[in-house]
Amino acid sequence: PSDIVSVAAYGTPAERATVINTFARVGGWLIINHDMFRSYTDTLPSVETLIADEFHYFRGRTAARSNGLFQYAQKTPRVYGLTATPIYRDVGDLWHLLHVLDPKTYTAYWSFLDKHAITADYGYGTKVVRLRDSEALHQALEPYLLERTYKQVGLYLPHRIDKHIVLRQTPEQRRVYVKLRDKYRLDLAAADGAAGSDLQERIFFNAGAVMQALRMLTVDDRKLAAIKQ
Repeated sequence: PSDIVSVAAYGTPAERATVINTFARVGGWLIINHDMFRSYTDTLPSVETLIADEFHYFRGRTAARSNGLFQYAQKTPRVYGLTATPIYRDVGDLWHLLHVLDPKTYTAYWSFLDKHAITADYGYGTKVVRLRDSEALHQALEPYLLERTYKQVGLYLPHRIDKHIVLRQTPEQRRVYVKLRDKYRLDLAAADGAAGSDLQERIFFNAGAVMQALRMLTVDDRKLAAIKQ
């Protein structure tokens, strides 16, 4: 394969479209982010190999990006998923990952759950109580897994590059940041982005979602430029 690497993981929609079009013309490798599978699936060129890093981000079987990945994977000859945490909550997390890799075998979520999990209904939906048979699950997963420990792959990893980047926020950026940090609420401009348009408020319900949103708020051109150097 070509050594040309095209990166469409950040930038404006127009900038991403330019990168994708260039990749379609010259080939090589295309790097995108997970959320681009929400809306870019139909515009991504066909490829011979799809590698989904942090594969567990696609465990949600009803999530838009999970369904987008599934649709794209079905027209790709070779599909690989890389993850150190395939199970985050319970064994049900595995189903959509396996559905992406082998949809002919893993066709139904509830059949998979009945086979591999003890479940209970507490009045708020079905909950996984525990794994039914760990040995049976391991045997089912064996054809799909290539397991490596950090010790095994550590010799092949490049040295880590640490950068300490300090950015001074504007008063408005600081106001938004502090409100999100303290109250789990974020003001969003209307979709058209027009000056004076009404604001919509997004409410976050857990600290993990807030942390992710705070990280996104700190991304600007200065930070991206420093990382690229």
